[in-house]
Amino acid sequence: MTGTLLAVAEILRLVDACATAYPVVREAPRLEAAYVAQSESGRQRFAVGVNEDRARGLPAESWTFEREVEAVAFVRRKLAEGRKVDAGLMQITGANWTAYGLTLGNLFDPGANICAGARILGEAYQLRRQARCVYNAGPRRPDCTTGYPERIEAVGPAVRAALANEAPAPAAIPAPPAPPAPRRALAAFQRVRPVPRSEIPASIEAPAGELPTRLVKGAE
Repeated sequence: MTGTLLAVAEILRLVDACATAYPVVREAPRLEAAYVAQSESGRQRFAVGVNEDRARGLPAESWTFEREVEAVAFVRRKLAEGRKVDAGLMQITGANWTAYGLTLGNLFDPGANICAGARILGEAYQLRRQARCVYNAGPRRPDCTTGYPERIEAVGPAVRAALANEAPAPAAIPAPPAPPAPRRALAAFQRVRPVPRSEIPASIEAPAGELPTRLVKGAE
């Protein structure tokens, strides 16, 4: 089914309206909500996602309806089956509905759904800003009134440009092969020297003019 497509300009208008009531929305880039809506639901008002249930072997499902009454009835049925559901333009998960003011009565209202998603995004970006504050001023001063997070954000384009212009890193030079293992020296009998006549036992007879020899280990 085709569903109902919401224009990007209308999404931005709803984000701005939400930011009036919830300033935290301004922590996120203005277009971020439109990006999420495009990715999550294709900007379809009556989109419903049913999460995979591995324990019961049930696959994930993705639906888009033409009318709100059909979408609400489907969500009600899936909740009764014990399934986890994401709904609307921003595909808000059921675990967040109560905290962000969503009910089955307004779940598919563009203003309510976009505002809930924009608040979630703003809170996430606020955490990122606080992380930069802590880096700059320490954990005891997370308020960060020096503008440090904005300075970090401002240098992003320059860093990306520098990375694009840098020469690629040289290829790693392979390590030379290991030298062959040294041969083990012969530690046994290394030299032969004549045996002095005085060391020859009387029982040994040697031809005249010849001296017996013996192997001497390690002799130099």
